[in-house]
Amino acid sequence: MDQYEASEFMIDLRDINMSWDQLITDEDELVEAGYPQSLINHWIENGMIASFSPNDGGIKHFYTQDVFKATAVQLKLQSEAEHDMETTD
Repeated sequence: MDQYEASEFMIDLRDINMSWDQLITDEDELVEAGYPQSLINHWIENGMIASFSPNDGGIKHFYTQDVFKATAVQLKLQSEAEHDMETTD
């Protein structure tokens, strides 16, 4: 994954309302759950989540497990960025 400023795609887990018990989710559900579209696009572009489109008119679908892993990575990067900011102040 390319390095980037974690603050560019900040998320707060308290604002994410995701149904983690589903096997598959789609792009619209992720946005509705509170994920910024720019973060979803970043994950796709960098191979963090792979989309597929079953016969639903081209709607991008993702495995929820992949979204969970990408979320964990994002939160870790955010935490590291916050720590770095605290130590440089």
